[in-house]
Amino acid sequence: MNRRLLLILLWVAAAGALWAGDLPVMRISVENTDSHTQTKTVRDFARRLQQRTEGVLDIRFFSSSSLVRDSEAVRAMTLGQLEMAVPGTWHLDRLVPEVSVFLLPLFYGRDARDVYDLLDSPAGAELVGYIENDLFVKVPGRWIDLGHTHLFSTDKPITSYDDIRGMRIRVAGGYGNEARINAMGALSTSIAWADFPSRLEQGVVAGVLTSHETVRSGELWNYGIRYAFEDRQYFAQYVPMISRRFWNSLSAEVQEIIIDTWEEGVDESRRAASAAQEFARGVLLQAGVKMTQPSAVELSRMRQHLLSRQDDIARLLGIPHEFIEHVEAELLGETP
Repeated sequence: MNRRLLLILLWVAAAGALWAGDLPVMRISVENTDSHTQTKTVRDFARRLQQRTEGVLDIRFFSSSSLVRDSEAVRAMTLGQLEMAVPGTWHLDRLVPEVSVFLLPLFYGRDARDVYDLLDSPAGAELVGYIENDLFVKVPGRWIDLGHTHLFSTDKPITSYDDIRGMRIRVAGGYGNEARINAMGALSTSIAWADFPSRLEQGVVAGVLTSHETVRSGELWNYGIRYAFEDRQYFAQYVPMISRRFWNSLSAEVQEIIIDTWEEGVDESRRAASAAQEFARGVLLQAGVKMTQPSAVELSRMRQHLLSRQDDIARLLGIPHEFIEHVEAELLGETP
């Protein structure tokens, strides 16, 4: 659409909104702290969107779970208490089982490009359709990254897969994460981020499944984290979601601006997330966190062990077998 015509239409909509009273409020919530790369990305999106819809929408941004936790975001949107959230995939699999596919052994140790290619494929479009239909939301564009997650521990070093056995490890959520950690011989437990540092300090758990950047942003070495086992458990991403009720109330012109504004920030956000993980790793090393990587042989052996459990895990998670077949067919033509 011609940009001048689009601006005229927006100003017409703004005049109508001002005549009617208050502008429609668009509350955007994230769970991470202000220093986290995901928070910075979504805050920048909110700022640019406010500039482009000035007088049409009242954009309000909330970080650090100050409005709602990510685990409660879908419910809040359903109740009309929130218009947009960007939760991690690990918060969605309880509601949309197909999202758990990224938490299956099939993706254990894979590169980010494998995830991108899958999401850009027909199977990825199918997955987005499940999210939109099951949660009554609009996914306005591509997903943004957190990055690869690894295992971190406190008093007990993890230098091999044998060291994981019997450890109580915190996961942010997601049946897939729980099932995979349990299949490795550990004991998983879900703890919300806001509650986690104190639980870690109290010794409720001995380790955590998370990323370098999340450890850095929470300064978790101050709560006991001393070791890292960099095995690339899965590639974590965040899914932008807008309440379908709110989305349907917007004009096509405003919807187009939201989609364009989100999309133009995705590539830079992914680059920033990758850089943030590298920077965070350096910060952790300086803070005294010791890093260990499994050998290619060890990682392959563990992946094969986990793949032998994949059918059972998939049934536990409720992922339709047909969808897994679609994903396997798209994943560079490979099968597990």
